Amino acid sequence: AGVIPSVSASAVFVETGVGGGLTFSIEIDWYDPYPETSGGIIRPFELLALGSNPLNWFTLRWQTDLNLFIYVKVGVFITVPLYGRSHLTLYELRAAYTQVIMALYNEPQPFPPLAQKSSSGQLSLSEWDPSNNVTCANKGGSVGNEELQCWETDSSAPIIQTFSGVRSLQNGNRRRLRRDL
Repeated sequence: AGVIPSVSASAVFVETGVGGGLTFSIEIDWYDPYPETSGGIIRPFELLALGSNPLNWFTLRWQTDLNLFIYVKVGVFITVPLYGRSHLTLYELRAAYTQVIMALYNEPQPFPPLAQKSSSGQLSLSEWDPSNNVTCANKGGSVGNEELQCWETDSSAPIIQTFSGVRSLQNGNRRRLRRDL
């Protein structure tokens, strides 16, 4: 949306004008906590895991621009009675200037991944959780190509993540758990 007033003056051979205004733009988009692995799919439980505040579910961008322009036209500009304004522009010079005067951007802070999947299909539970309170369950798939869902077990608002194409599960670098699927 924008507000752009302008003023112009013309003679028979020259028309000049100047104007300016403010342009407001607002962009609202769903926040994707896993853009690398989601394939553009946003799952409701992932949004709920970000918290109960809906501002954590969206990226928001607000921008206000100042726009100024000036122009000079050379040609024939006449007003014909009962017909209206008629013009033939032979040359036009136009200059415009835009300046961002305010920009606000809100993107929720992603939470750390519970696990990382290698290209060979090995799912390694992350080491950021020293207590290792992560539970994983099979959600489908075939042997050696499973879909696992992992979540924090000791949180009132757990992080929940889904991994596809999993062949084996490993507990970080501690190697206490290694299970071929």
